[in-house]
Amino acid sequence: MSFLLQCSFRQRPFRQRPLNLFFAFSLSFIFLFSFAVGLQTLFIHGANAAEQKDTKSDNKNNNYNEAETLVFGLSHMDNVNFGQTVKYNFERKGVFGDDFKDAIELIVSKGEGENNKSVAFNFFSGKHSRPYPAFGFVDSNPLLTLYFNKDAWDISRKIKAKGTANYLRNRIVNAIGKVKKIGKTVCKYNGVDYPAEVISFEPYKGDESSHHLVHYALTKYELTLSKGIPGGLCKIKSVVPQHVGGVPDHIRQKIKKAGMIQLAEETELVTSLKDVKKPLLVEVLTFDSVRQTGVAKSD
Repeated sequence: MSFLLQCSFRQRPFRQRPLNLFFAFSLSFIFLFSFAVGLQTLFIHGANAAEQKDTKSDNKNNNYNEAETLVFGLSHMDNVNFGQTVKYNFERKGVFGDDFKDAIELIVSKGEGENNKSVAFNFFSGKHSRPYPAFGFVDSNPLLTLYFNKDAWDISRKIKAKGTANYLRNRIVNAIGKVKKIGKTVCKYNGVDYPAEVISFEPYKGDESSHHLVHYALTKYELTLSKGIPGGLCKIKSVVPQHVGGVPDHIRQKIKKAGMIQLAEETELVTSLKDVKKPLLVEVLTFDSVRQTGVAKSD
């Protein structure tokens, strides 16, 4: 059994078989179920953080650190009104030839009940579009959940081992919980500089299974959050730096044998690169604007 497929990410490996209609349907069901479970994990974590924040004002006396509270435990959407749309710009640049620029929009409307907000999404466009369902009863910014979910699925599609996406999501949540130092900066909005917090972490660093992610094991994240920005999110930046010396030959061969074509092509390219200082991949999401696009629903 191949190197990567032997890695179960704490679950049994996925075994490829010829696809028929029944199997294709089953895969679709599993994908949707895993997606729902992954979102539920992040939102339960966020809800718990918010509850702890409400009941205990001193973070030192509860189970959540400052970073978790900033990401999962604040009411980011308080300064976004019904009928407004929050826009974020996205740019992907790297050595793999799949660069693109696009946008993500959060469309806020009145949800069920008094003062509850519902958020629908325009998540990229064209071939990059992702049909995420609307979220109801929104308090924190749902893009923090969806963006990490996007990254988890992007990597898991290349590494064909069952449970990879769940593993990646869990590592991201756990890494935020281990952040001890919060950086300070400012975010500009309408000509005003607002105080902001910077949360930096490497979710797969030091994990026993991280080497199975090849170059993605080195992924670094930087979140910039500010209460002065509508939706609370100023920027998300992720960087995949290069492996020093590239990917070992025996690893590349086992990736090929496992039939992971895209990942195999990437590892060959990574090994051939001469400029080791240039990142393999950089993705940046930045707050752009908020505009009135609709009205609140009447009760």
